[in-house]
Amino acid sequence: MTTYIYSGSMGQLHKIEVSAKDPAQGLRGLRINPFSRGTDKAITKIKSALYYIGADVATQGYVESPVDGSCSFAIAIGLCAEHRQLNTTTLENTGFFGELGLSGNLEPVCGLYPTLEKAVQAGITRAFVPQGNAVEASLVPGLEVIPVSSLKLALLYLQGAPESWTRKPSRVPTEQATPEVTFESVLGNGLAKRALEIAAAGHHGLVLFGPPATGKDVLARALPSILPPIGDEAYREVLRQHSFYFMPDGNYTQRFRPFRAPHHTISPDNLFGEGGRGSELGLAHQGVIYLDSIELQKDSVHLGLEHRMSVRKTTGPDFLPLFGMGMCPCGNTGFSPHNCACLPVVKTKFLATKARALFSLAVRTYPATPHDHEEVARPRDTSREVQARVQAAIELQLAQQSKQNAFLTEQEVVKIEEGFTPEMSKLLDYATGNLQLRGYEVGNVVRVARTIADLAKAQFIREIHLAEAISFSFQSCNASK
Repeated sequence: MTTYIYSGSMGQLHKIEVSAKDPAQGLRGLRINPFSRGTDKAITKIKSALYYIGADVATQGYVESPVDGSCSFAIAIGLCAEHRQLNTTTLENTGFFGELGLSGNLEPVCGLYPTLEKAVQAGITRAFVPQGNAVEASLVPGLEVIPVSSLKLALLYLQGAPESWTRKPSRVPTEQATPEVTFESVLGNGLAKRALEIAAAGHHGLVLFGPPATGKDVLARALPSILPPIGDEAYREVLRQHSFYFMPDGNYTQRFRPFRAPHHTISPDNLFGEGGRGSELGLAHQGVIYLDSIELQKDSVHLGLEHRMSVRKTTGPDFLPLFGMGMCPCGNTGFSPHNCACLPVVKTKFLATKARALFSLAVRTYPATPHDHEEVARPRDTSREVQARVQAAIELQLAQQSKQNAFLTEQEVVKIEEGFTPEMSKLLDYATGNLQLRGYEVGNVVRVARTIADLAKAQFIREIHLAEAISFSFQSCNASK
């Protein structure tokens, strides 16, 4: 009898052998966690479930290596087959996935999607899965899915004719989901929309900088609507990551770009996880993560995010980072100078946050005005139009350098600067001195300028592109208040 267990961030298959012919009447398997008591848990559940349904099967014996509780369903089926209560021909090319409850009920398991993918590659064509994993399992191509709610129901299926089994048809998603928030639903903040377009085109980190109630949250939620449609392999990567959390975002029958907005009090363990697996960054893979009040996070979180952003294209989740930040500790700056009670020295210290290393772009946000409400009647760029420009810019970058501009190395940035005209070099030096830009911020300005040129379909960066990139720097944003 063979079952497949999930282990590791990419999924590994482990073979579990069940044999009643063993001299010790044993179960043999592979150790999953040497520090867990998974073996005792699995054997207890198997004994209880078989007793509950009245199956005449001996479960006393020797366990060569500990097995995980998620193997209990397959081991129970294997024991029944070994004691000739099942026709073994019905078990050919069939996998059994799920964890038994003490009453014989079948509990859903996390990480099932990548496990089933590996099982299909190993030759499994039919899978019995828990009812709670039925939709997830149906997204795996080339697999016949039979959802069951208990061990007893699975035995009844196996003892009957295969033609009578209730199957879940495979529904590999092909349609793109409609975004919940689009640019059309955002009033005003035209400069912030432009910054979102640049961030999406170059995969740059962006901070929305402003007081409360100025539209930062709705702008962040509109960002997925301008990202290119997600492809086949990218969506499969999304499903693998979300499988660790029992598919938390609901409907997966349509492709979508994930959007995650955890609270600023989230712990580093939940934010980063183990290798990006089972974490908020993992759930944001191929999508957007929005971290509001980033200035309130600890320095360890800033450093962890900086590291994850630097390796997101090579190892770990690949996400588009978006941040929200207030303008002072009290949060009142921006409405009226008289509402803020913070001392200038406190504001200066507040704006000297170590999170600056996360931002390639910064933009102020403003409350909607009566003039902005009149914008509804005027023609403007829709999310679909902006998405087309973003996709064209990304395709241009991939064709020229096989990566987006946010991942340009320092050597490549220096090479771009060597092609600047004397006027552009003078402009960059002037901005560096007057805005007190740090070394990495100068490199980010060049990367953003290259993205702006790509959106304009320009072969070389021009002075107007560089000036716009400087205006989106963090220091320039603070100087404009």
